[in-house]
Amino acid sequence: MADSAELSRLGRSTLDILEILKELKIKSVNVYAIKGAWTLNGTIESKVFLTMMSLFSEIERDLISQRTIEGLKARKAAGVKLGRPKGPGKSRLDQYRPEIEALLRNAQQRLS
Repeated sequence: MADSAELSRLGRSTLDILEILKELKIKSVNVYAIKGAWTLNGTIESKVFLTMMSLFSEIERDLISQRTIEGLKARKAAGVKLGRPKGPGKSRLDQYRPEIEALLRNAQQRLS
């Protein structure tokens, strides 16, 4: 882990993070943050710190999700088309289309 803000990378929710760290504790694994200069080693202080930081991380993820939804609603209300365009679209492989089709035909002929 890099710092307390990145504690959220361990799981999707506070309960997930607590479960993962519980398993690590059972396996006698201590968690160290080099940047944050903190240690999760089973002491009461580290348990309090862990619970606070995982809760903050979960709240931050929820806020990011909420802002994303609001932003998408605003763009949709402004008439912006969201999502991938319909249809085949362009591909980086388009320039190789004849060669790909020839290889596929050749493969089908071999299987017949």
